[in-house]
Amino acid sequence: MVQSADMADPTHDQLLQEIYKLARDNNRMLHAMRRNAFIGGIVKLAIYALLVGVPIWFFLTYMMPVLNSAVGAINQVQGQIQGAQNVGAQIGSQFGSINTMMEQIKNIPGLGNFGE
Repeated sequence: MVQSADMADPTHDQLLQEIYKLARDNNRMLHAMRRNAFIGGIVKLAIYALLVGVPIWFFLTYMMPVLNSAVGAINQVQGQIQGAQNVGAQIGSQFGSINTMMEQIKNIPGLGNFGE
C-alpha cells in the first residue's frame, strides 16, 4: 500500500513543526547576535574614541597653557642671559679700551709712572 501526501504520518507533521520552531528560534538568535555585534562595535568605537580623545582634550585644555607659559619663561630667561653676556662683552671691550688708554698715557713723557 502506498500512502498519499494527504495522509502524512503524524510524527512527520510533528517533526516538521519542530523543525519550523527550531528554524524560527535560530533565526531570532542570529538576528539578536547580529544586532549585539553591531551595538558592541559602536560601543567599542566610542570607548576607543574616548581613550584617544580624552588625553588630547586634557592636553589641549590644561597642559598646553602651562607649557606655553613655561616656554615663555625659558625664552625670557635666555634673553636675560644673552643680555648679560652682551653687557659682559661691552664691559670687556671698555676695559680693553681703558687698558690701551693707560698704555698710551704711560708713553707720554713726564707721565711715565702714572698708574703705578
